[in-house]
Amino acid sequence: LADLSRHNWLASETRELPTHDPLTGVFSERYIALLLDDEGRRARRYGTPFALALIAIDRFQELCAAGGAQAGENVLVELARLLGTSLREFDMVGRFDDDQFLLILPNVRVNDALTGLERLREMVETTHAGDPLGPLTISGGVSEFTGDDSAALIDSVRSLLAAARESGCNRLCVNLDFF
Repeated sequence: LADLSRHNWLASETRELPTHDPLTGVFSERYIALLLDDEGRRARRYGTPFALALIAIDRFQELCAAGGAQAGENVLVELARLLGTSLREFDMVGRFDDDQFLLILPNVRVNDALTGLERLREMVETTHAGDPLGPLTISGGVSEFTGDDSAALIDSVRSLLAAARESGCNRLCVNLDFF
């Protein structure tokens, strides 16, 4: 028989949990973490792949310093809108830290996810090339579910995002173990 105690705890926890970030309208950080746990369980049970990406706005602190908090909020809202319109309808997007978004991309391998995310990166760059505060770019880390728990998977995409930023920003870094 299944142990329903975790399900009951999650059900009571999500009733009290705001599911969406009030500024951007995407899932909140805690809720996207719950969705990631669910997707990991689904992948383990059915053997379906999924990719995970952590996308961040390059030089966000500098942008906020130059244009103020309102400029930063506007960029976050715009990026959330672009994510919502450019991803598949069943992909999940959540705000993760100040300038980051966590993307769960079900039923896709990392190389296919990278193709779509690269299109998104280019779209952000070209859409905001002439902004008065300077060009807007994003960087990201992309990995595929390997059976690890959510914390290990998030650590993986965090380190890939850090590598993208250290390499000059405006790029995606991927775990090459999948190629």
